[in-house]
Amino acid sequence: MSKKRSSVWIYFEENDEDSRNVQCKVCDTKISRGGKGKKASTSGLINHLKNKHKEEYQKIHKSISTKENTADDVVPCSSKSTKQLTLYDCQEKTKKWDINDPRAVKYHYLIAEMIAIDNEPLNIVERSGLKRLLNEILPRYAIPSRPYFSEKIIPELYGKVVTKIKKKLEDTDYISITTDLWTCLQNSVSFLSFTAHWLDRDFNLTHAALNVKHFEGQHTAQNIANALQEILSRWECPLSKIHVIVHDNGRNIVKAVSEAKMNSACCFIHTLQLVIKDTLKI
Repeated sequence: MSKKRSSVWIYFEENDEDSRNVQCKVCDTKISRGGKGKKASTSGLINHLKNKHKEEYQKIHKSISTKENTADDVVPCSSKSTKQLTLYDCQEKTKKWDINDPRAVKYHYLIAEMIAIDNEPLNIVERSGLKRLLNEILPRYAIPSRPYFSEKIIPELYGKVVTKIKKKLEDTDYISITTDLWTCLQNSVSFLSFTAHWLDRDFNLTHAALNVKHFEGQHTAQNIANALQEILSRWECPLSKIHVIVHDNGRNIVKAVSEAKMNSACCFIHTLQLVIKDTLKI
């Protein structure tokens, strides 16, 4: 058993398969330690921070002693002897991570993903229950404010998802679309949905909701057609890739799809409902 005494290890992670190299937690770069065991050194790690991550280096440079530049950065631990913590070590154990600390950023994104996956409101980050839980299990983590998530973390997360989906759309030849236009009964606000369906190269059926757009203005065929074309343009999806767009039987949506020059198909369930209604009138 051994423990690291150099504060530089805050920003590096060991490689279980190759102890001669470590990985920087800030930029994922692999850094050589110069050897194994007693021949291993933290000099390369310190120099990497000093040259590439000056802000992180400034946080720990006061605690770096000349001994930490040698191979003697690992001290044996035994049940009979323990190292007394310095004042700096005590302060570090209770000090909150900086908002840009890589360890904190990891949890920023995990919380944002939880909000998206579970469809939680943004104000969950302001609730005392979540703060109490995080303070208990991650005492050094300070959860950021709601604007920090809504203006920085979630937009960055959305950007990564968009890039990933665009790559998937580029790798397929044909895409089918389902769309719908409806008005919310609670607030009379209209929305237009746009969901893509396709088979990937391994013949797996895949889908992605590309858009749930707040639809302003009148529900005319031309306005709907413009909105559909705008969505395709935003996702850099050429019209030639659209195999078919499935929709309800509304006259405006039928005409809109025609004006947008997309192959059209009416939803079977909507058509069946109309047939049943007409049958009951007889």
